[in-house]
Amino acid sequence: MTLAQMFSYKKLIVATAASVAAALYLWRCIQEDRAADVSDLPPPALIGPLLRMLVVVFSVVYVVTFLVDNVLPRRMVESSPFASTPGQRGGTALLGAAMRHGPIIWDKYPDKSSRLTAPSNLTPDTHVFLVVIPTPETLGEVLMMTSYLVEKAGLVTVVIPFMPFATDEKAPTPGHVPTGLHSYQVFRMNGEKVRLIVGEPHTNHGLDSVGNRMNLMDHLMNFAAGHLFHKKDRNLIVVFPDEGSRDRYSYCVPSNASTVCMSKVRSSPDEIHHTGEFRVVPNGRPIHTVDFLIVDDIARTCSTLLSAIKELRTFFNIGESSSKFTLAVTHSVFAEEQHMDRLLTSREVHAYYTTDSNPDRVKALLARRAVLQDENPVEVHVWSCSNKIREEIELSIYNT
Repeated sequence: MTLAQMFSYKKLIVATAASVAAALYLWRCIQEDRAADVSDLPPPALIGPLLRMLVVVFSVVYVVTFLVDNVLPRRMVESSPFASTPGQRGGTALLGAAMRHGPIIWDKYPDKSSRLTAPSNLTPDTHVFLVVIPTPETLGEVLMMTSYLVEKAGLVTVVIPFMPFATDEKAPTPGHVPTGLHSYQVFRMNGEKVRLIVGEPHTNHGLDSVGNRMNLMDHLMNFAAGHLFHKKDRNLIVVFPDEGSRDRYSYCVPSNASTVCMSKVRSSPDEIHHTGEFRVVPNGRPIHTVDFLIVDDIARTCSTLLSAIKELRTFFNIGESSSKFTLAVTHSVFAEEQHMDRLLTSREVHAYYTTDSNPDRVKALLARRAVLQDENPVEVHVWSCSNKIREEIELSIYNT
C-alpha cells in the first residue's frame, strides 16, 4: 500500500473533524467534572492539554478509519460500458469512494472497436459490479467482459436497471432490445460466479435464480403520489390498465388510495378495449374531486394508457377538466417520435412520471418535449434510480 493510499484526503479530513469535535467535548466534560471555569484559566494552560488530547483522539480515529476503509470491507470495483466516443468514460459513479482498486474503463471508438482497461491487482476476493443495459450491440461485449472479469475476480454482479423480459415487440425498434429471457440465459452461462440484479422485470417466468430484483415502481408511485396528494380535498385512485400491471404492482399502492382494475383486449397494436372491474367508491367523495394515477411497466406507444383514460371518462362520466389523469411508467421505450408526440401533446394526460432505467429513451423524450414547448406539452417527471441501484449493490455486498 502506498503512502498516498495510507494518507488520503478522505481519511485525514474525517480523522481531523472527528478528533476536534471529540477533543472539545472531552475537554468540556473534564472541566465540568472538576467544577472549573475554563474562562478563568490563562491561555497557555489550555493549549498544552488540548493539543495532547487532539493528538490522542486523532490517532485513535485515524486508525479506526484506516481499518474500516481498507481491512474490514470486501473490495469491489464498478464499471459500466456506456462510452461511445474516443476517450469518453462510461459509468455513473454509483459507488464513488467505495471503490478500492479503481474503475474498470471500457473505451469504445467510432470504428466499433473497444478497449478494456482493468486494474492489474484484481484478486479472487474482489467483487465486481457491472451496470449495463443489454442490447444486441453491447450484449456480446458485456458477455466477453464478464467472462474476463470472472477469471480475474471472485464474483461478478451484473446490475440491469432495464430488462423487459418480453418479446421483441416491446423494443424501441425491431431487434434493438433482445428477448429478455435470452439475455438472462446468456449471462447465466458464466455459472455461479455471476449474479444478476434486475430492475422490475416484465414477467417472472424463468427468473427463479435471479439474484435480486429492484422494485422501482413502488418508489415511482410514491414519487408521483407525493405530487398528487398536495390538495387535501382531492382523492387518488390508482388504475391498473391490464391484468399484468395489477399482478405486479398491486403490492405498492399507497394506503390512502383506492384502486381500479381493468381487463385489456388488444384487437391491433394501436386499438385496445378495456372491460370490467370498475366497481370502486373513492372514499365517498364526489368523482370530480378524484385524481387518477395509471401505472404500467413499459410504454412503447402509450396505447394501453391512453385507451384506459378514454374508458375511465366514459364509465365515470367525467368532464374534460374535472379530474386529472397522471401516468406512471417504469420503463420508457418509445419507438419513434410520433409515439412521443402522442403522449406529449395529449390533452388527456396531466403529467407523465417515469424512471431513468432506459436513459437514452428518456433523454429523447425530454428533448422532444423541449421541441414541442410551444404546444404546452405534458409535464414529464423523471425519478432517478441511481440511489436504488446503490442500495441494491450495498445489500448485495452485505449478503455476500
